[in-house]
Amino acid sequence: MKRVIVLLAVIFTLLPLIALSSGQNEVTYPTITIHMLNGTNSTITDSIWKDLIFPILYSKTISKYNWSNDPQSKYVFFTYDLQGLNPFGVQFVFALEKYNNVSFYSVTQALLYVRNLPSMHPGYTNGELLDMGVLPGFPNSPIKSQQTPFYLSLPFIVLIVLILSVFIMYYVFNKL
Repeated sequence: MKRVIVLLAVIFTLLPLIALSSGQNEVTYPTITIHMLNGTNSTITDSIWKDLIFPILYSKTISKYNWSNDPQSKYVFFTYDLQGLNPFGVQFVFALEKYNNVSFYSVTQALLYVRNLPSMHPGYTNGELLDMGVLPGFPNSPIKSQQTPFYLSLPFIVLIVLILSVFIMYYVFNKL
């Protein structure tokens, strides 16, 4: 009986801790009010970011890179403190203002338009950075180096030359 009471006490002590720790992983995005060209206002809430905008970003129509598996994806539009928009997010909101409302069509068109704009990284567009898995709104976001195939790398070339030289030397000295 004593063990059951201790076990229940441990369980009831751990349940609130588990609930608190699971709530800390939940990301909350800021609410943004957009003034549309037709004179109306539209508000992008946390649920719209999660249910509409980010799924469109994760689709392969916007970027070839798999942003849904990248923990940095929450910073594509927002600053690192998740309190406001970064430059890419501002470009997106300005592009979205051309439409009458926030819908699947308008978000997709705004993202496709912003893809072609110059990014904070000189010489790259937002779309090129998104395709490489780089955050386009941060000039300090590191550009991941393009990996060269192994057959074009220096160790592979040296290995092939070494193997060929052994065969050539074998045939040359075998003939003598």
